[in-house]
Amino acid sequence: MECLKFICPNTQHPIDSGIEADVRAFHVIESQNVQVKCPRCGATHCFSFKDGLAAKVARGVAAASAPSVRHA
Repeated sequence: MECLKFICPNTQHPIDSGIEADVRAFHVIESQNVQVKCPRCGATHCFSFKDGLAAKVARGVAAASAPSVRHA
C-alpha cells in the first residue's frame, strides 16, 4: 500500500492525505476528488486522486485483481 500525498498550492510542501491504496485502486479511483486539510497553511484543498504523488508512480504499473483502499 502507498500513502497518497499531494503538494500544497500555497507552501509547495507535501501533504499526507491519510489515504492508503494499493496500485490497483489508483487506476479505479483516479477520477475522484479528495479534500485534505493542510497542516502547513491551514487551508482545506481539493485534489484529484490522479494528482497524488503515489498515483503518479502507480500509473506505470499494470492493474491486477480487486482494488483495495483504506483510510488511515
